[in-house]
Amino acid sequence: MVGRASGDANGQGSNSWAPVPLSARNGLGPERSSGVTSIGGVHQRMNLNLIVDIVILLVIIAIGVSVLRAWRSQAARARLTPLPPETRNRYVSAWDRLEGRFVDAPEEAVLEADSLTTALLGERGHPLLMDHLPRQLRSAKIKLQDGQRHHRTEDLRRALLDYRAVYARMIGPEQPEEVAEGRRETA
Repeated sequence: MVGRASGDANGQGSNSWAPVPLSARNGLGPERSSGVTSIGGVHQRMNLNLIVDIVILLVIIAIGVSVLRAWRSQAARARLTPLPPETRNRYVSAWDRLEGRFVDAPEEAVLEADSLTTALLGERGHPLLMDHLPRQLRSAKIKLQDGQRHHRTEDLRRALLDYRAVYARMIGPEQPEEVAEGRRETA
């Protein structure tokens, strides 16, 4: 309700303020004076609110799923066991041999890289289910299949590069040998 000066039709009268119905101010009829807007407007606001609520819920679910995936992959990486130096050296020499054979027998070298990388992951305790494998290893397997199917050395070369990246990440840096207590190395 909005107030206005009350008075007679000639504009004469007191300067007091009297309430004016909302319908008179808007020029709307008495059917709209209850303060409720049209039914269509209410539904439009409800639909818009519902859409906003659904979008917010979907964003929250997406964030939750991504956090869960990150947590699961972090947990899988955290359980990786380090390789003993002699086992690491065995993998390093096997990798060097297979890279040397790539020029003469690319398909066999890449198949061996697949076996060697999978064995390395297994020995470190990485889950070997396809959906738990590193993305680059899954990509390497696809490139290997393409290279075998189409007999393209380029696919095999790219697969070997992916296997090498996964291998390098999983083999890790060489661990310095522990120095016996009481004995110091000098530079």
